[in-house]
Amino acid sequence: MNTSEKRIYDDVIRRLRSYSGNDMWECILEEQDGEYNIALPITMDILELIINYEKGKKEIDERVIEFYCGCYEVLYDLDDSINWNNYLDE
Repeated sequence: MNTSEKRIYDDVIRRLRSYSGNDMWECILEEQDGEYNIALPITMDILELIINYEKGKKEIDERVIEFYCGCYEVLYDLDDSINWNNYLDE
């Protein structure tokens, strides 16, 4: 990922950390030794699990779902814009 793409990812992680109060969002990148190319799909998978969990609750909070969906959409667009073939040869 280039610097601009990393900034987008970092911004989403800051928003997730601030909203949830959970440090796990920063830990994803740290556990992957700073490899954004690995952390991005992992983060998206976790967000998808959280969104599905929130949608399955008896008392659904639409604001929570909207927030997580918004973050997921930004990461999805980021993932979609990256030419992953450039990274497969590394």
